[in-house]
Amino acid sequence: MRVLISGAGIAGPTLDFWLSRYGLEPTIVERAPRLRTGGYIIDFWGWGSTLLIAWGCYRKSAARDTSPRKYE
Repeated sequence: MRVLISGAGIAGPTLDFWLSRYGLEPTIVERAPRLRTGGYIIDFWGWGSTLLIAWGCYRKSAARDTSPRKYE
């Protein structure tokens, strides 16, 4: 089965990876002139914070927090 994925941000290539792994044929389309060279802002809260604590990387992530609110 062929699948069209709209967007080459963080989710598009991830979806492409998993769909390919399960035997589908994804194609990604992107209207931006080029792929992003910088990072992405990811906000962890709720279960995301719980997982970071469980994985032992909460403090390191909190130190790189770019949001106006800070977590303890």
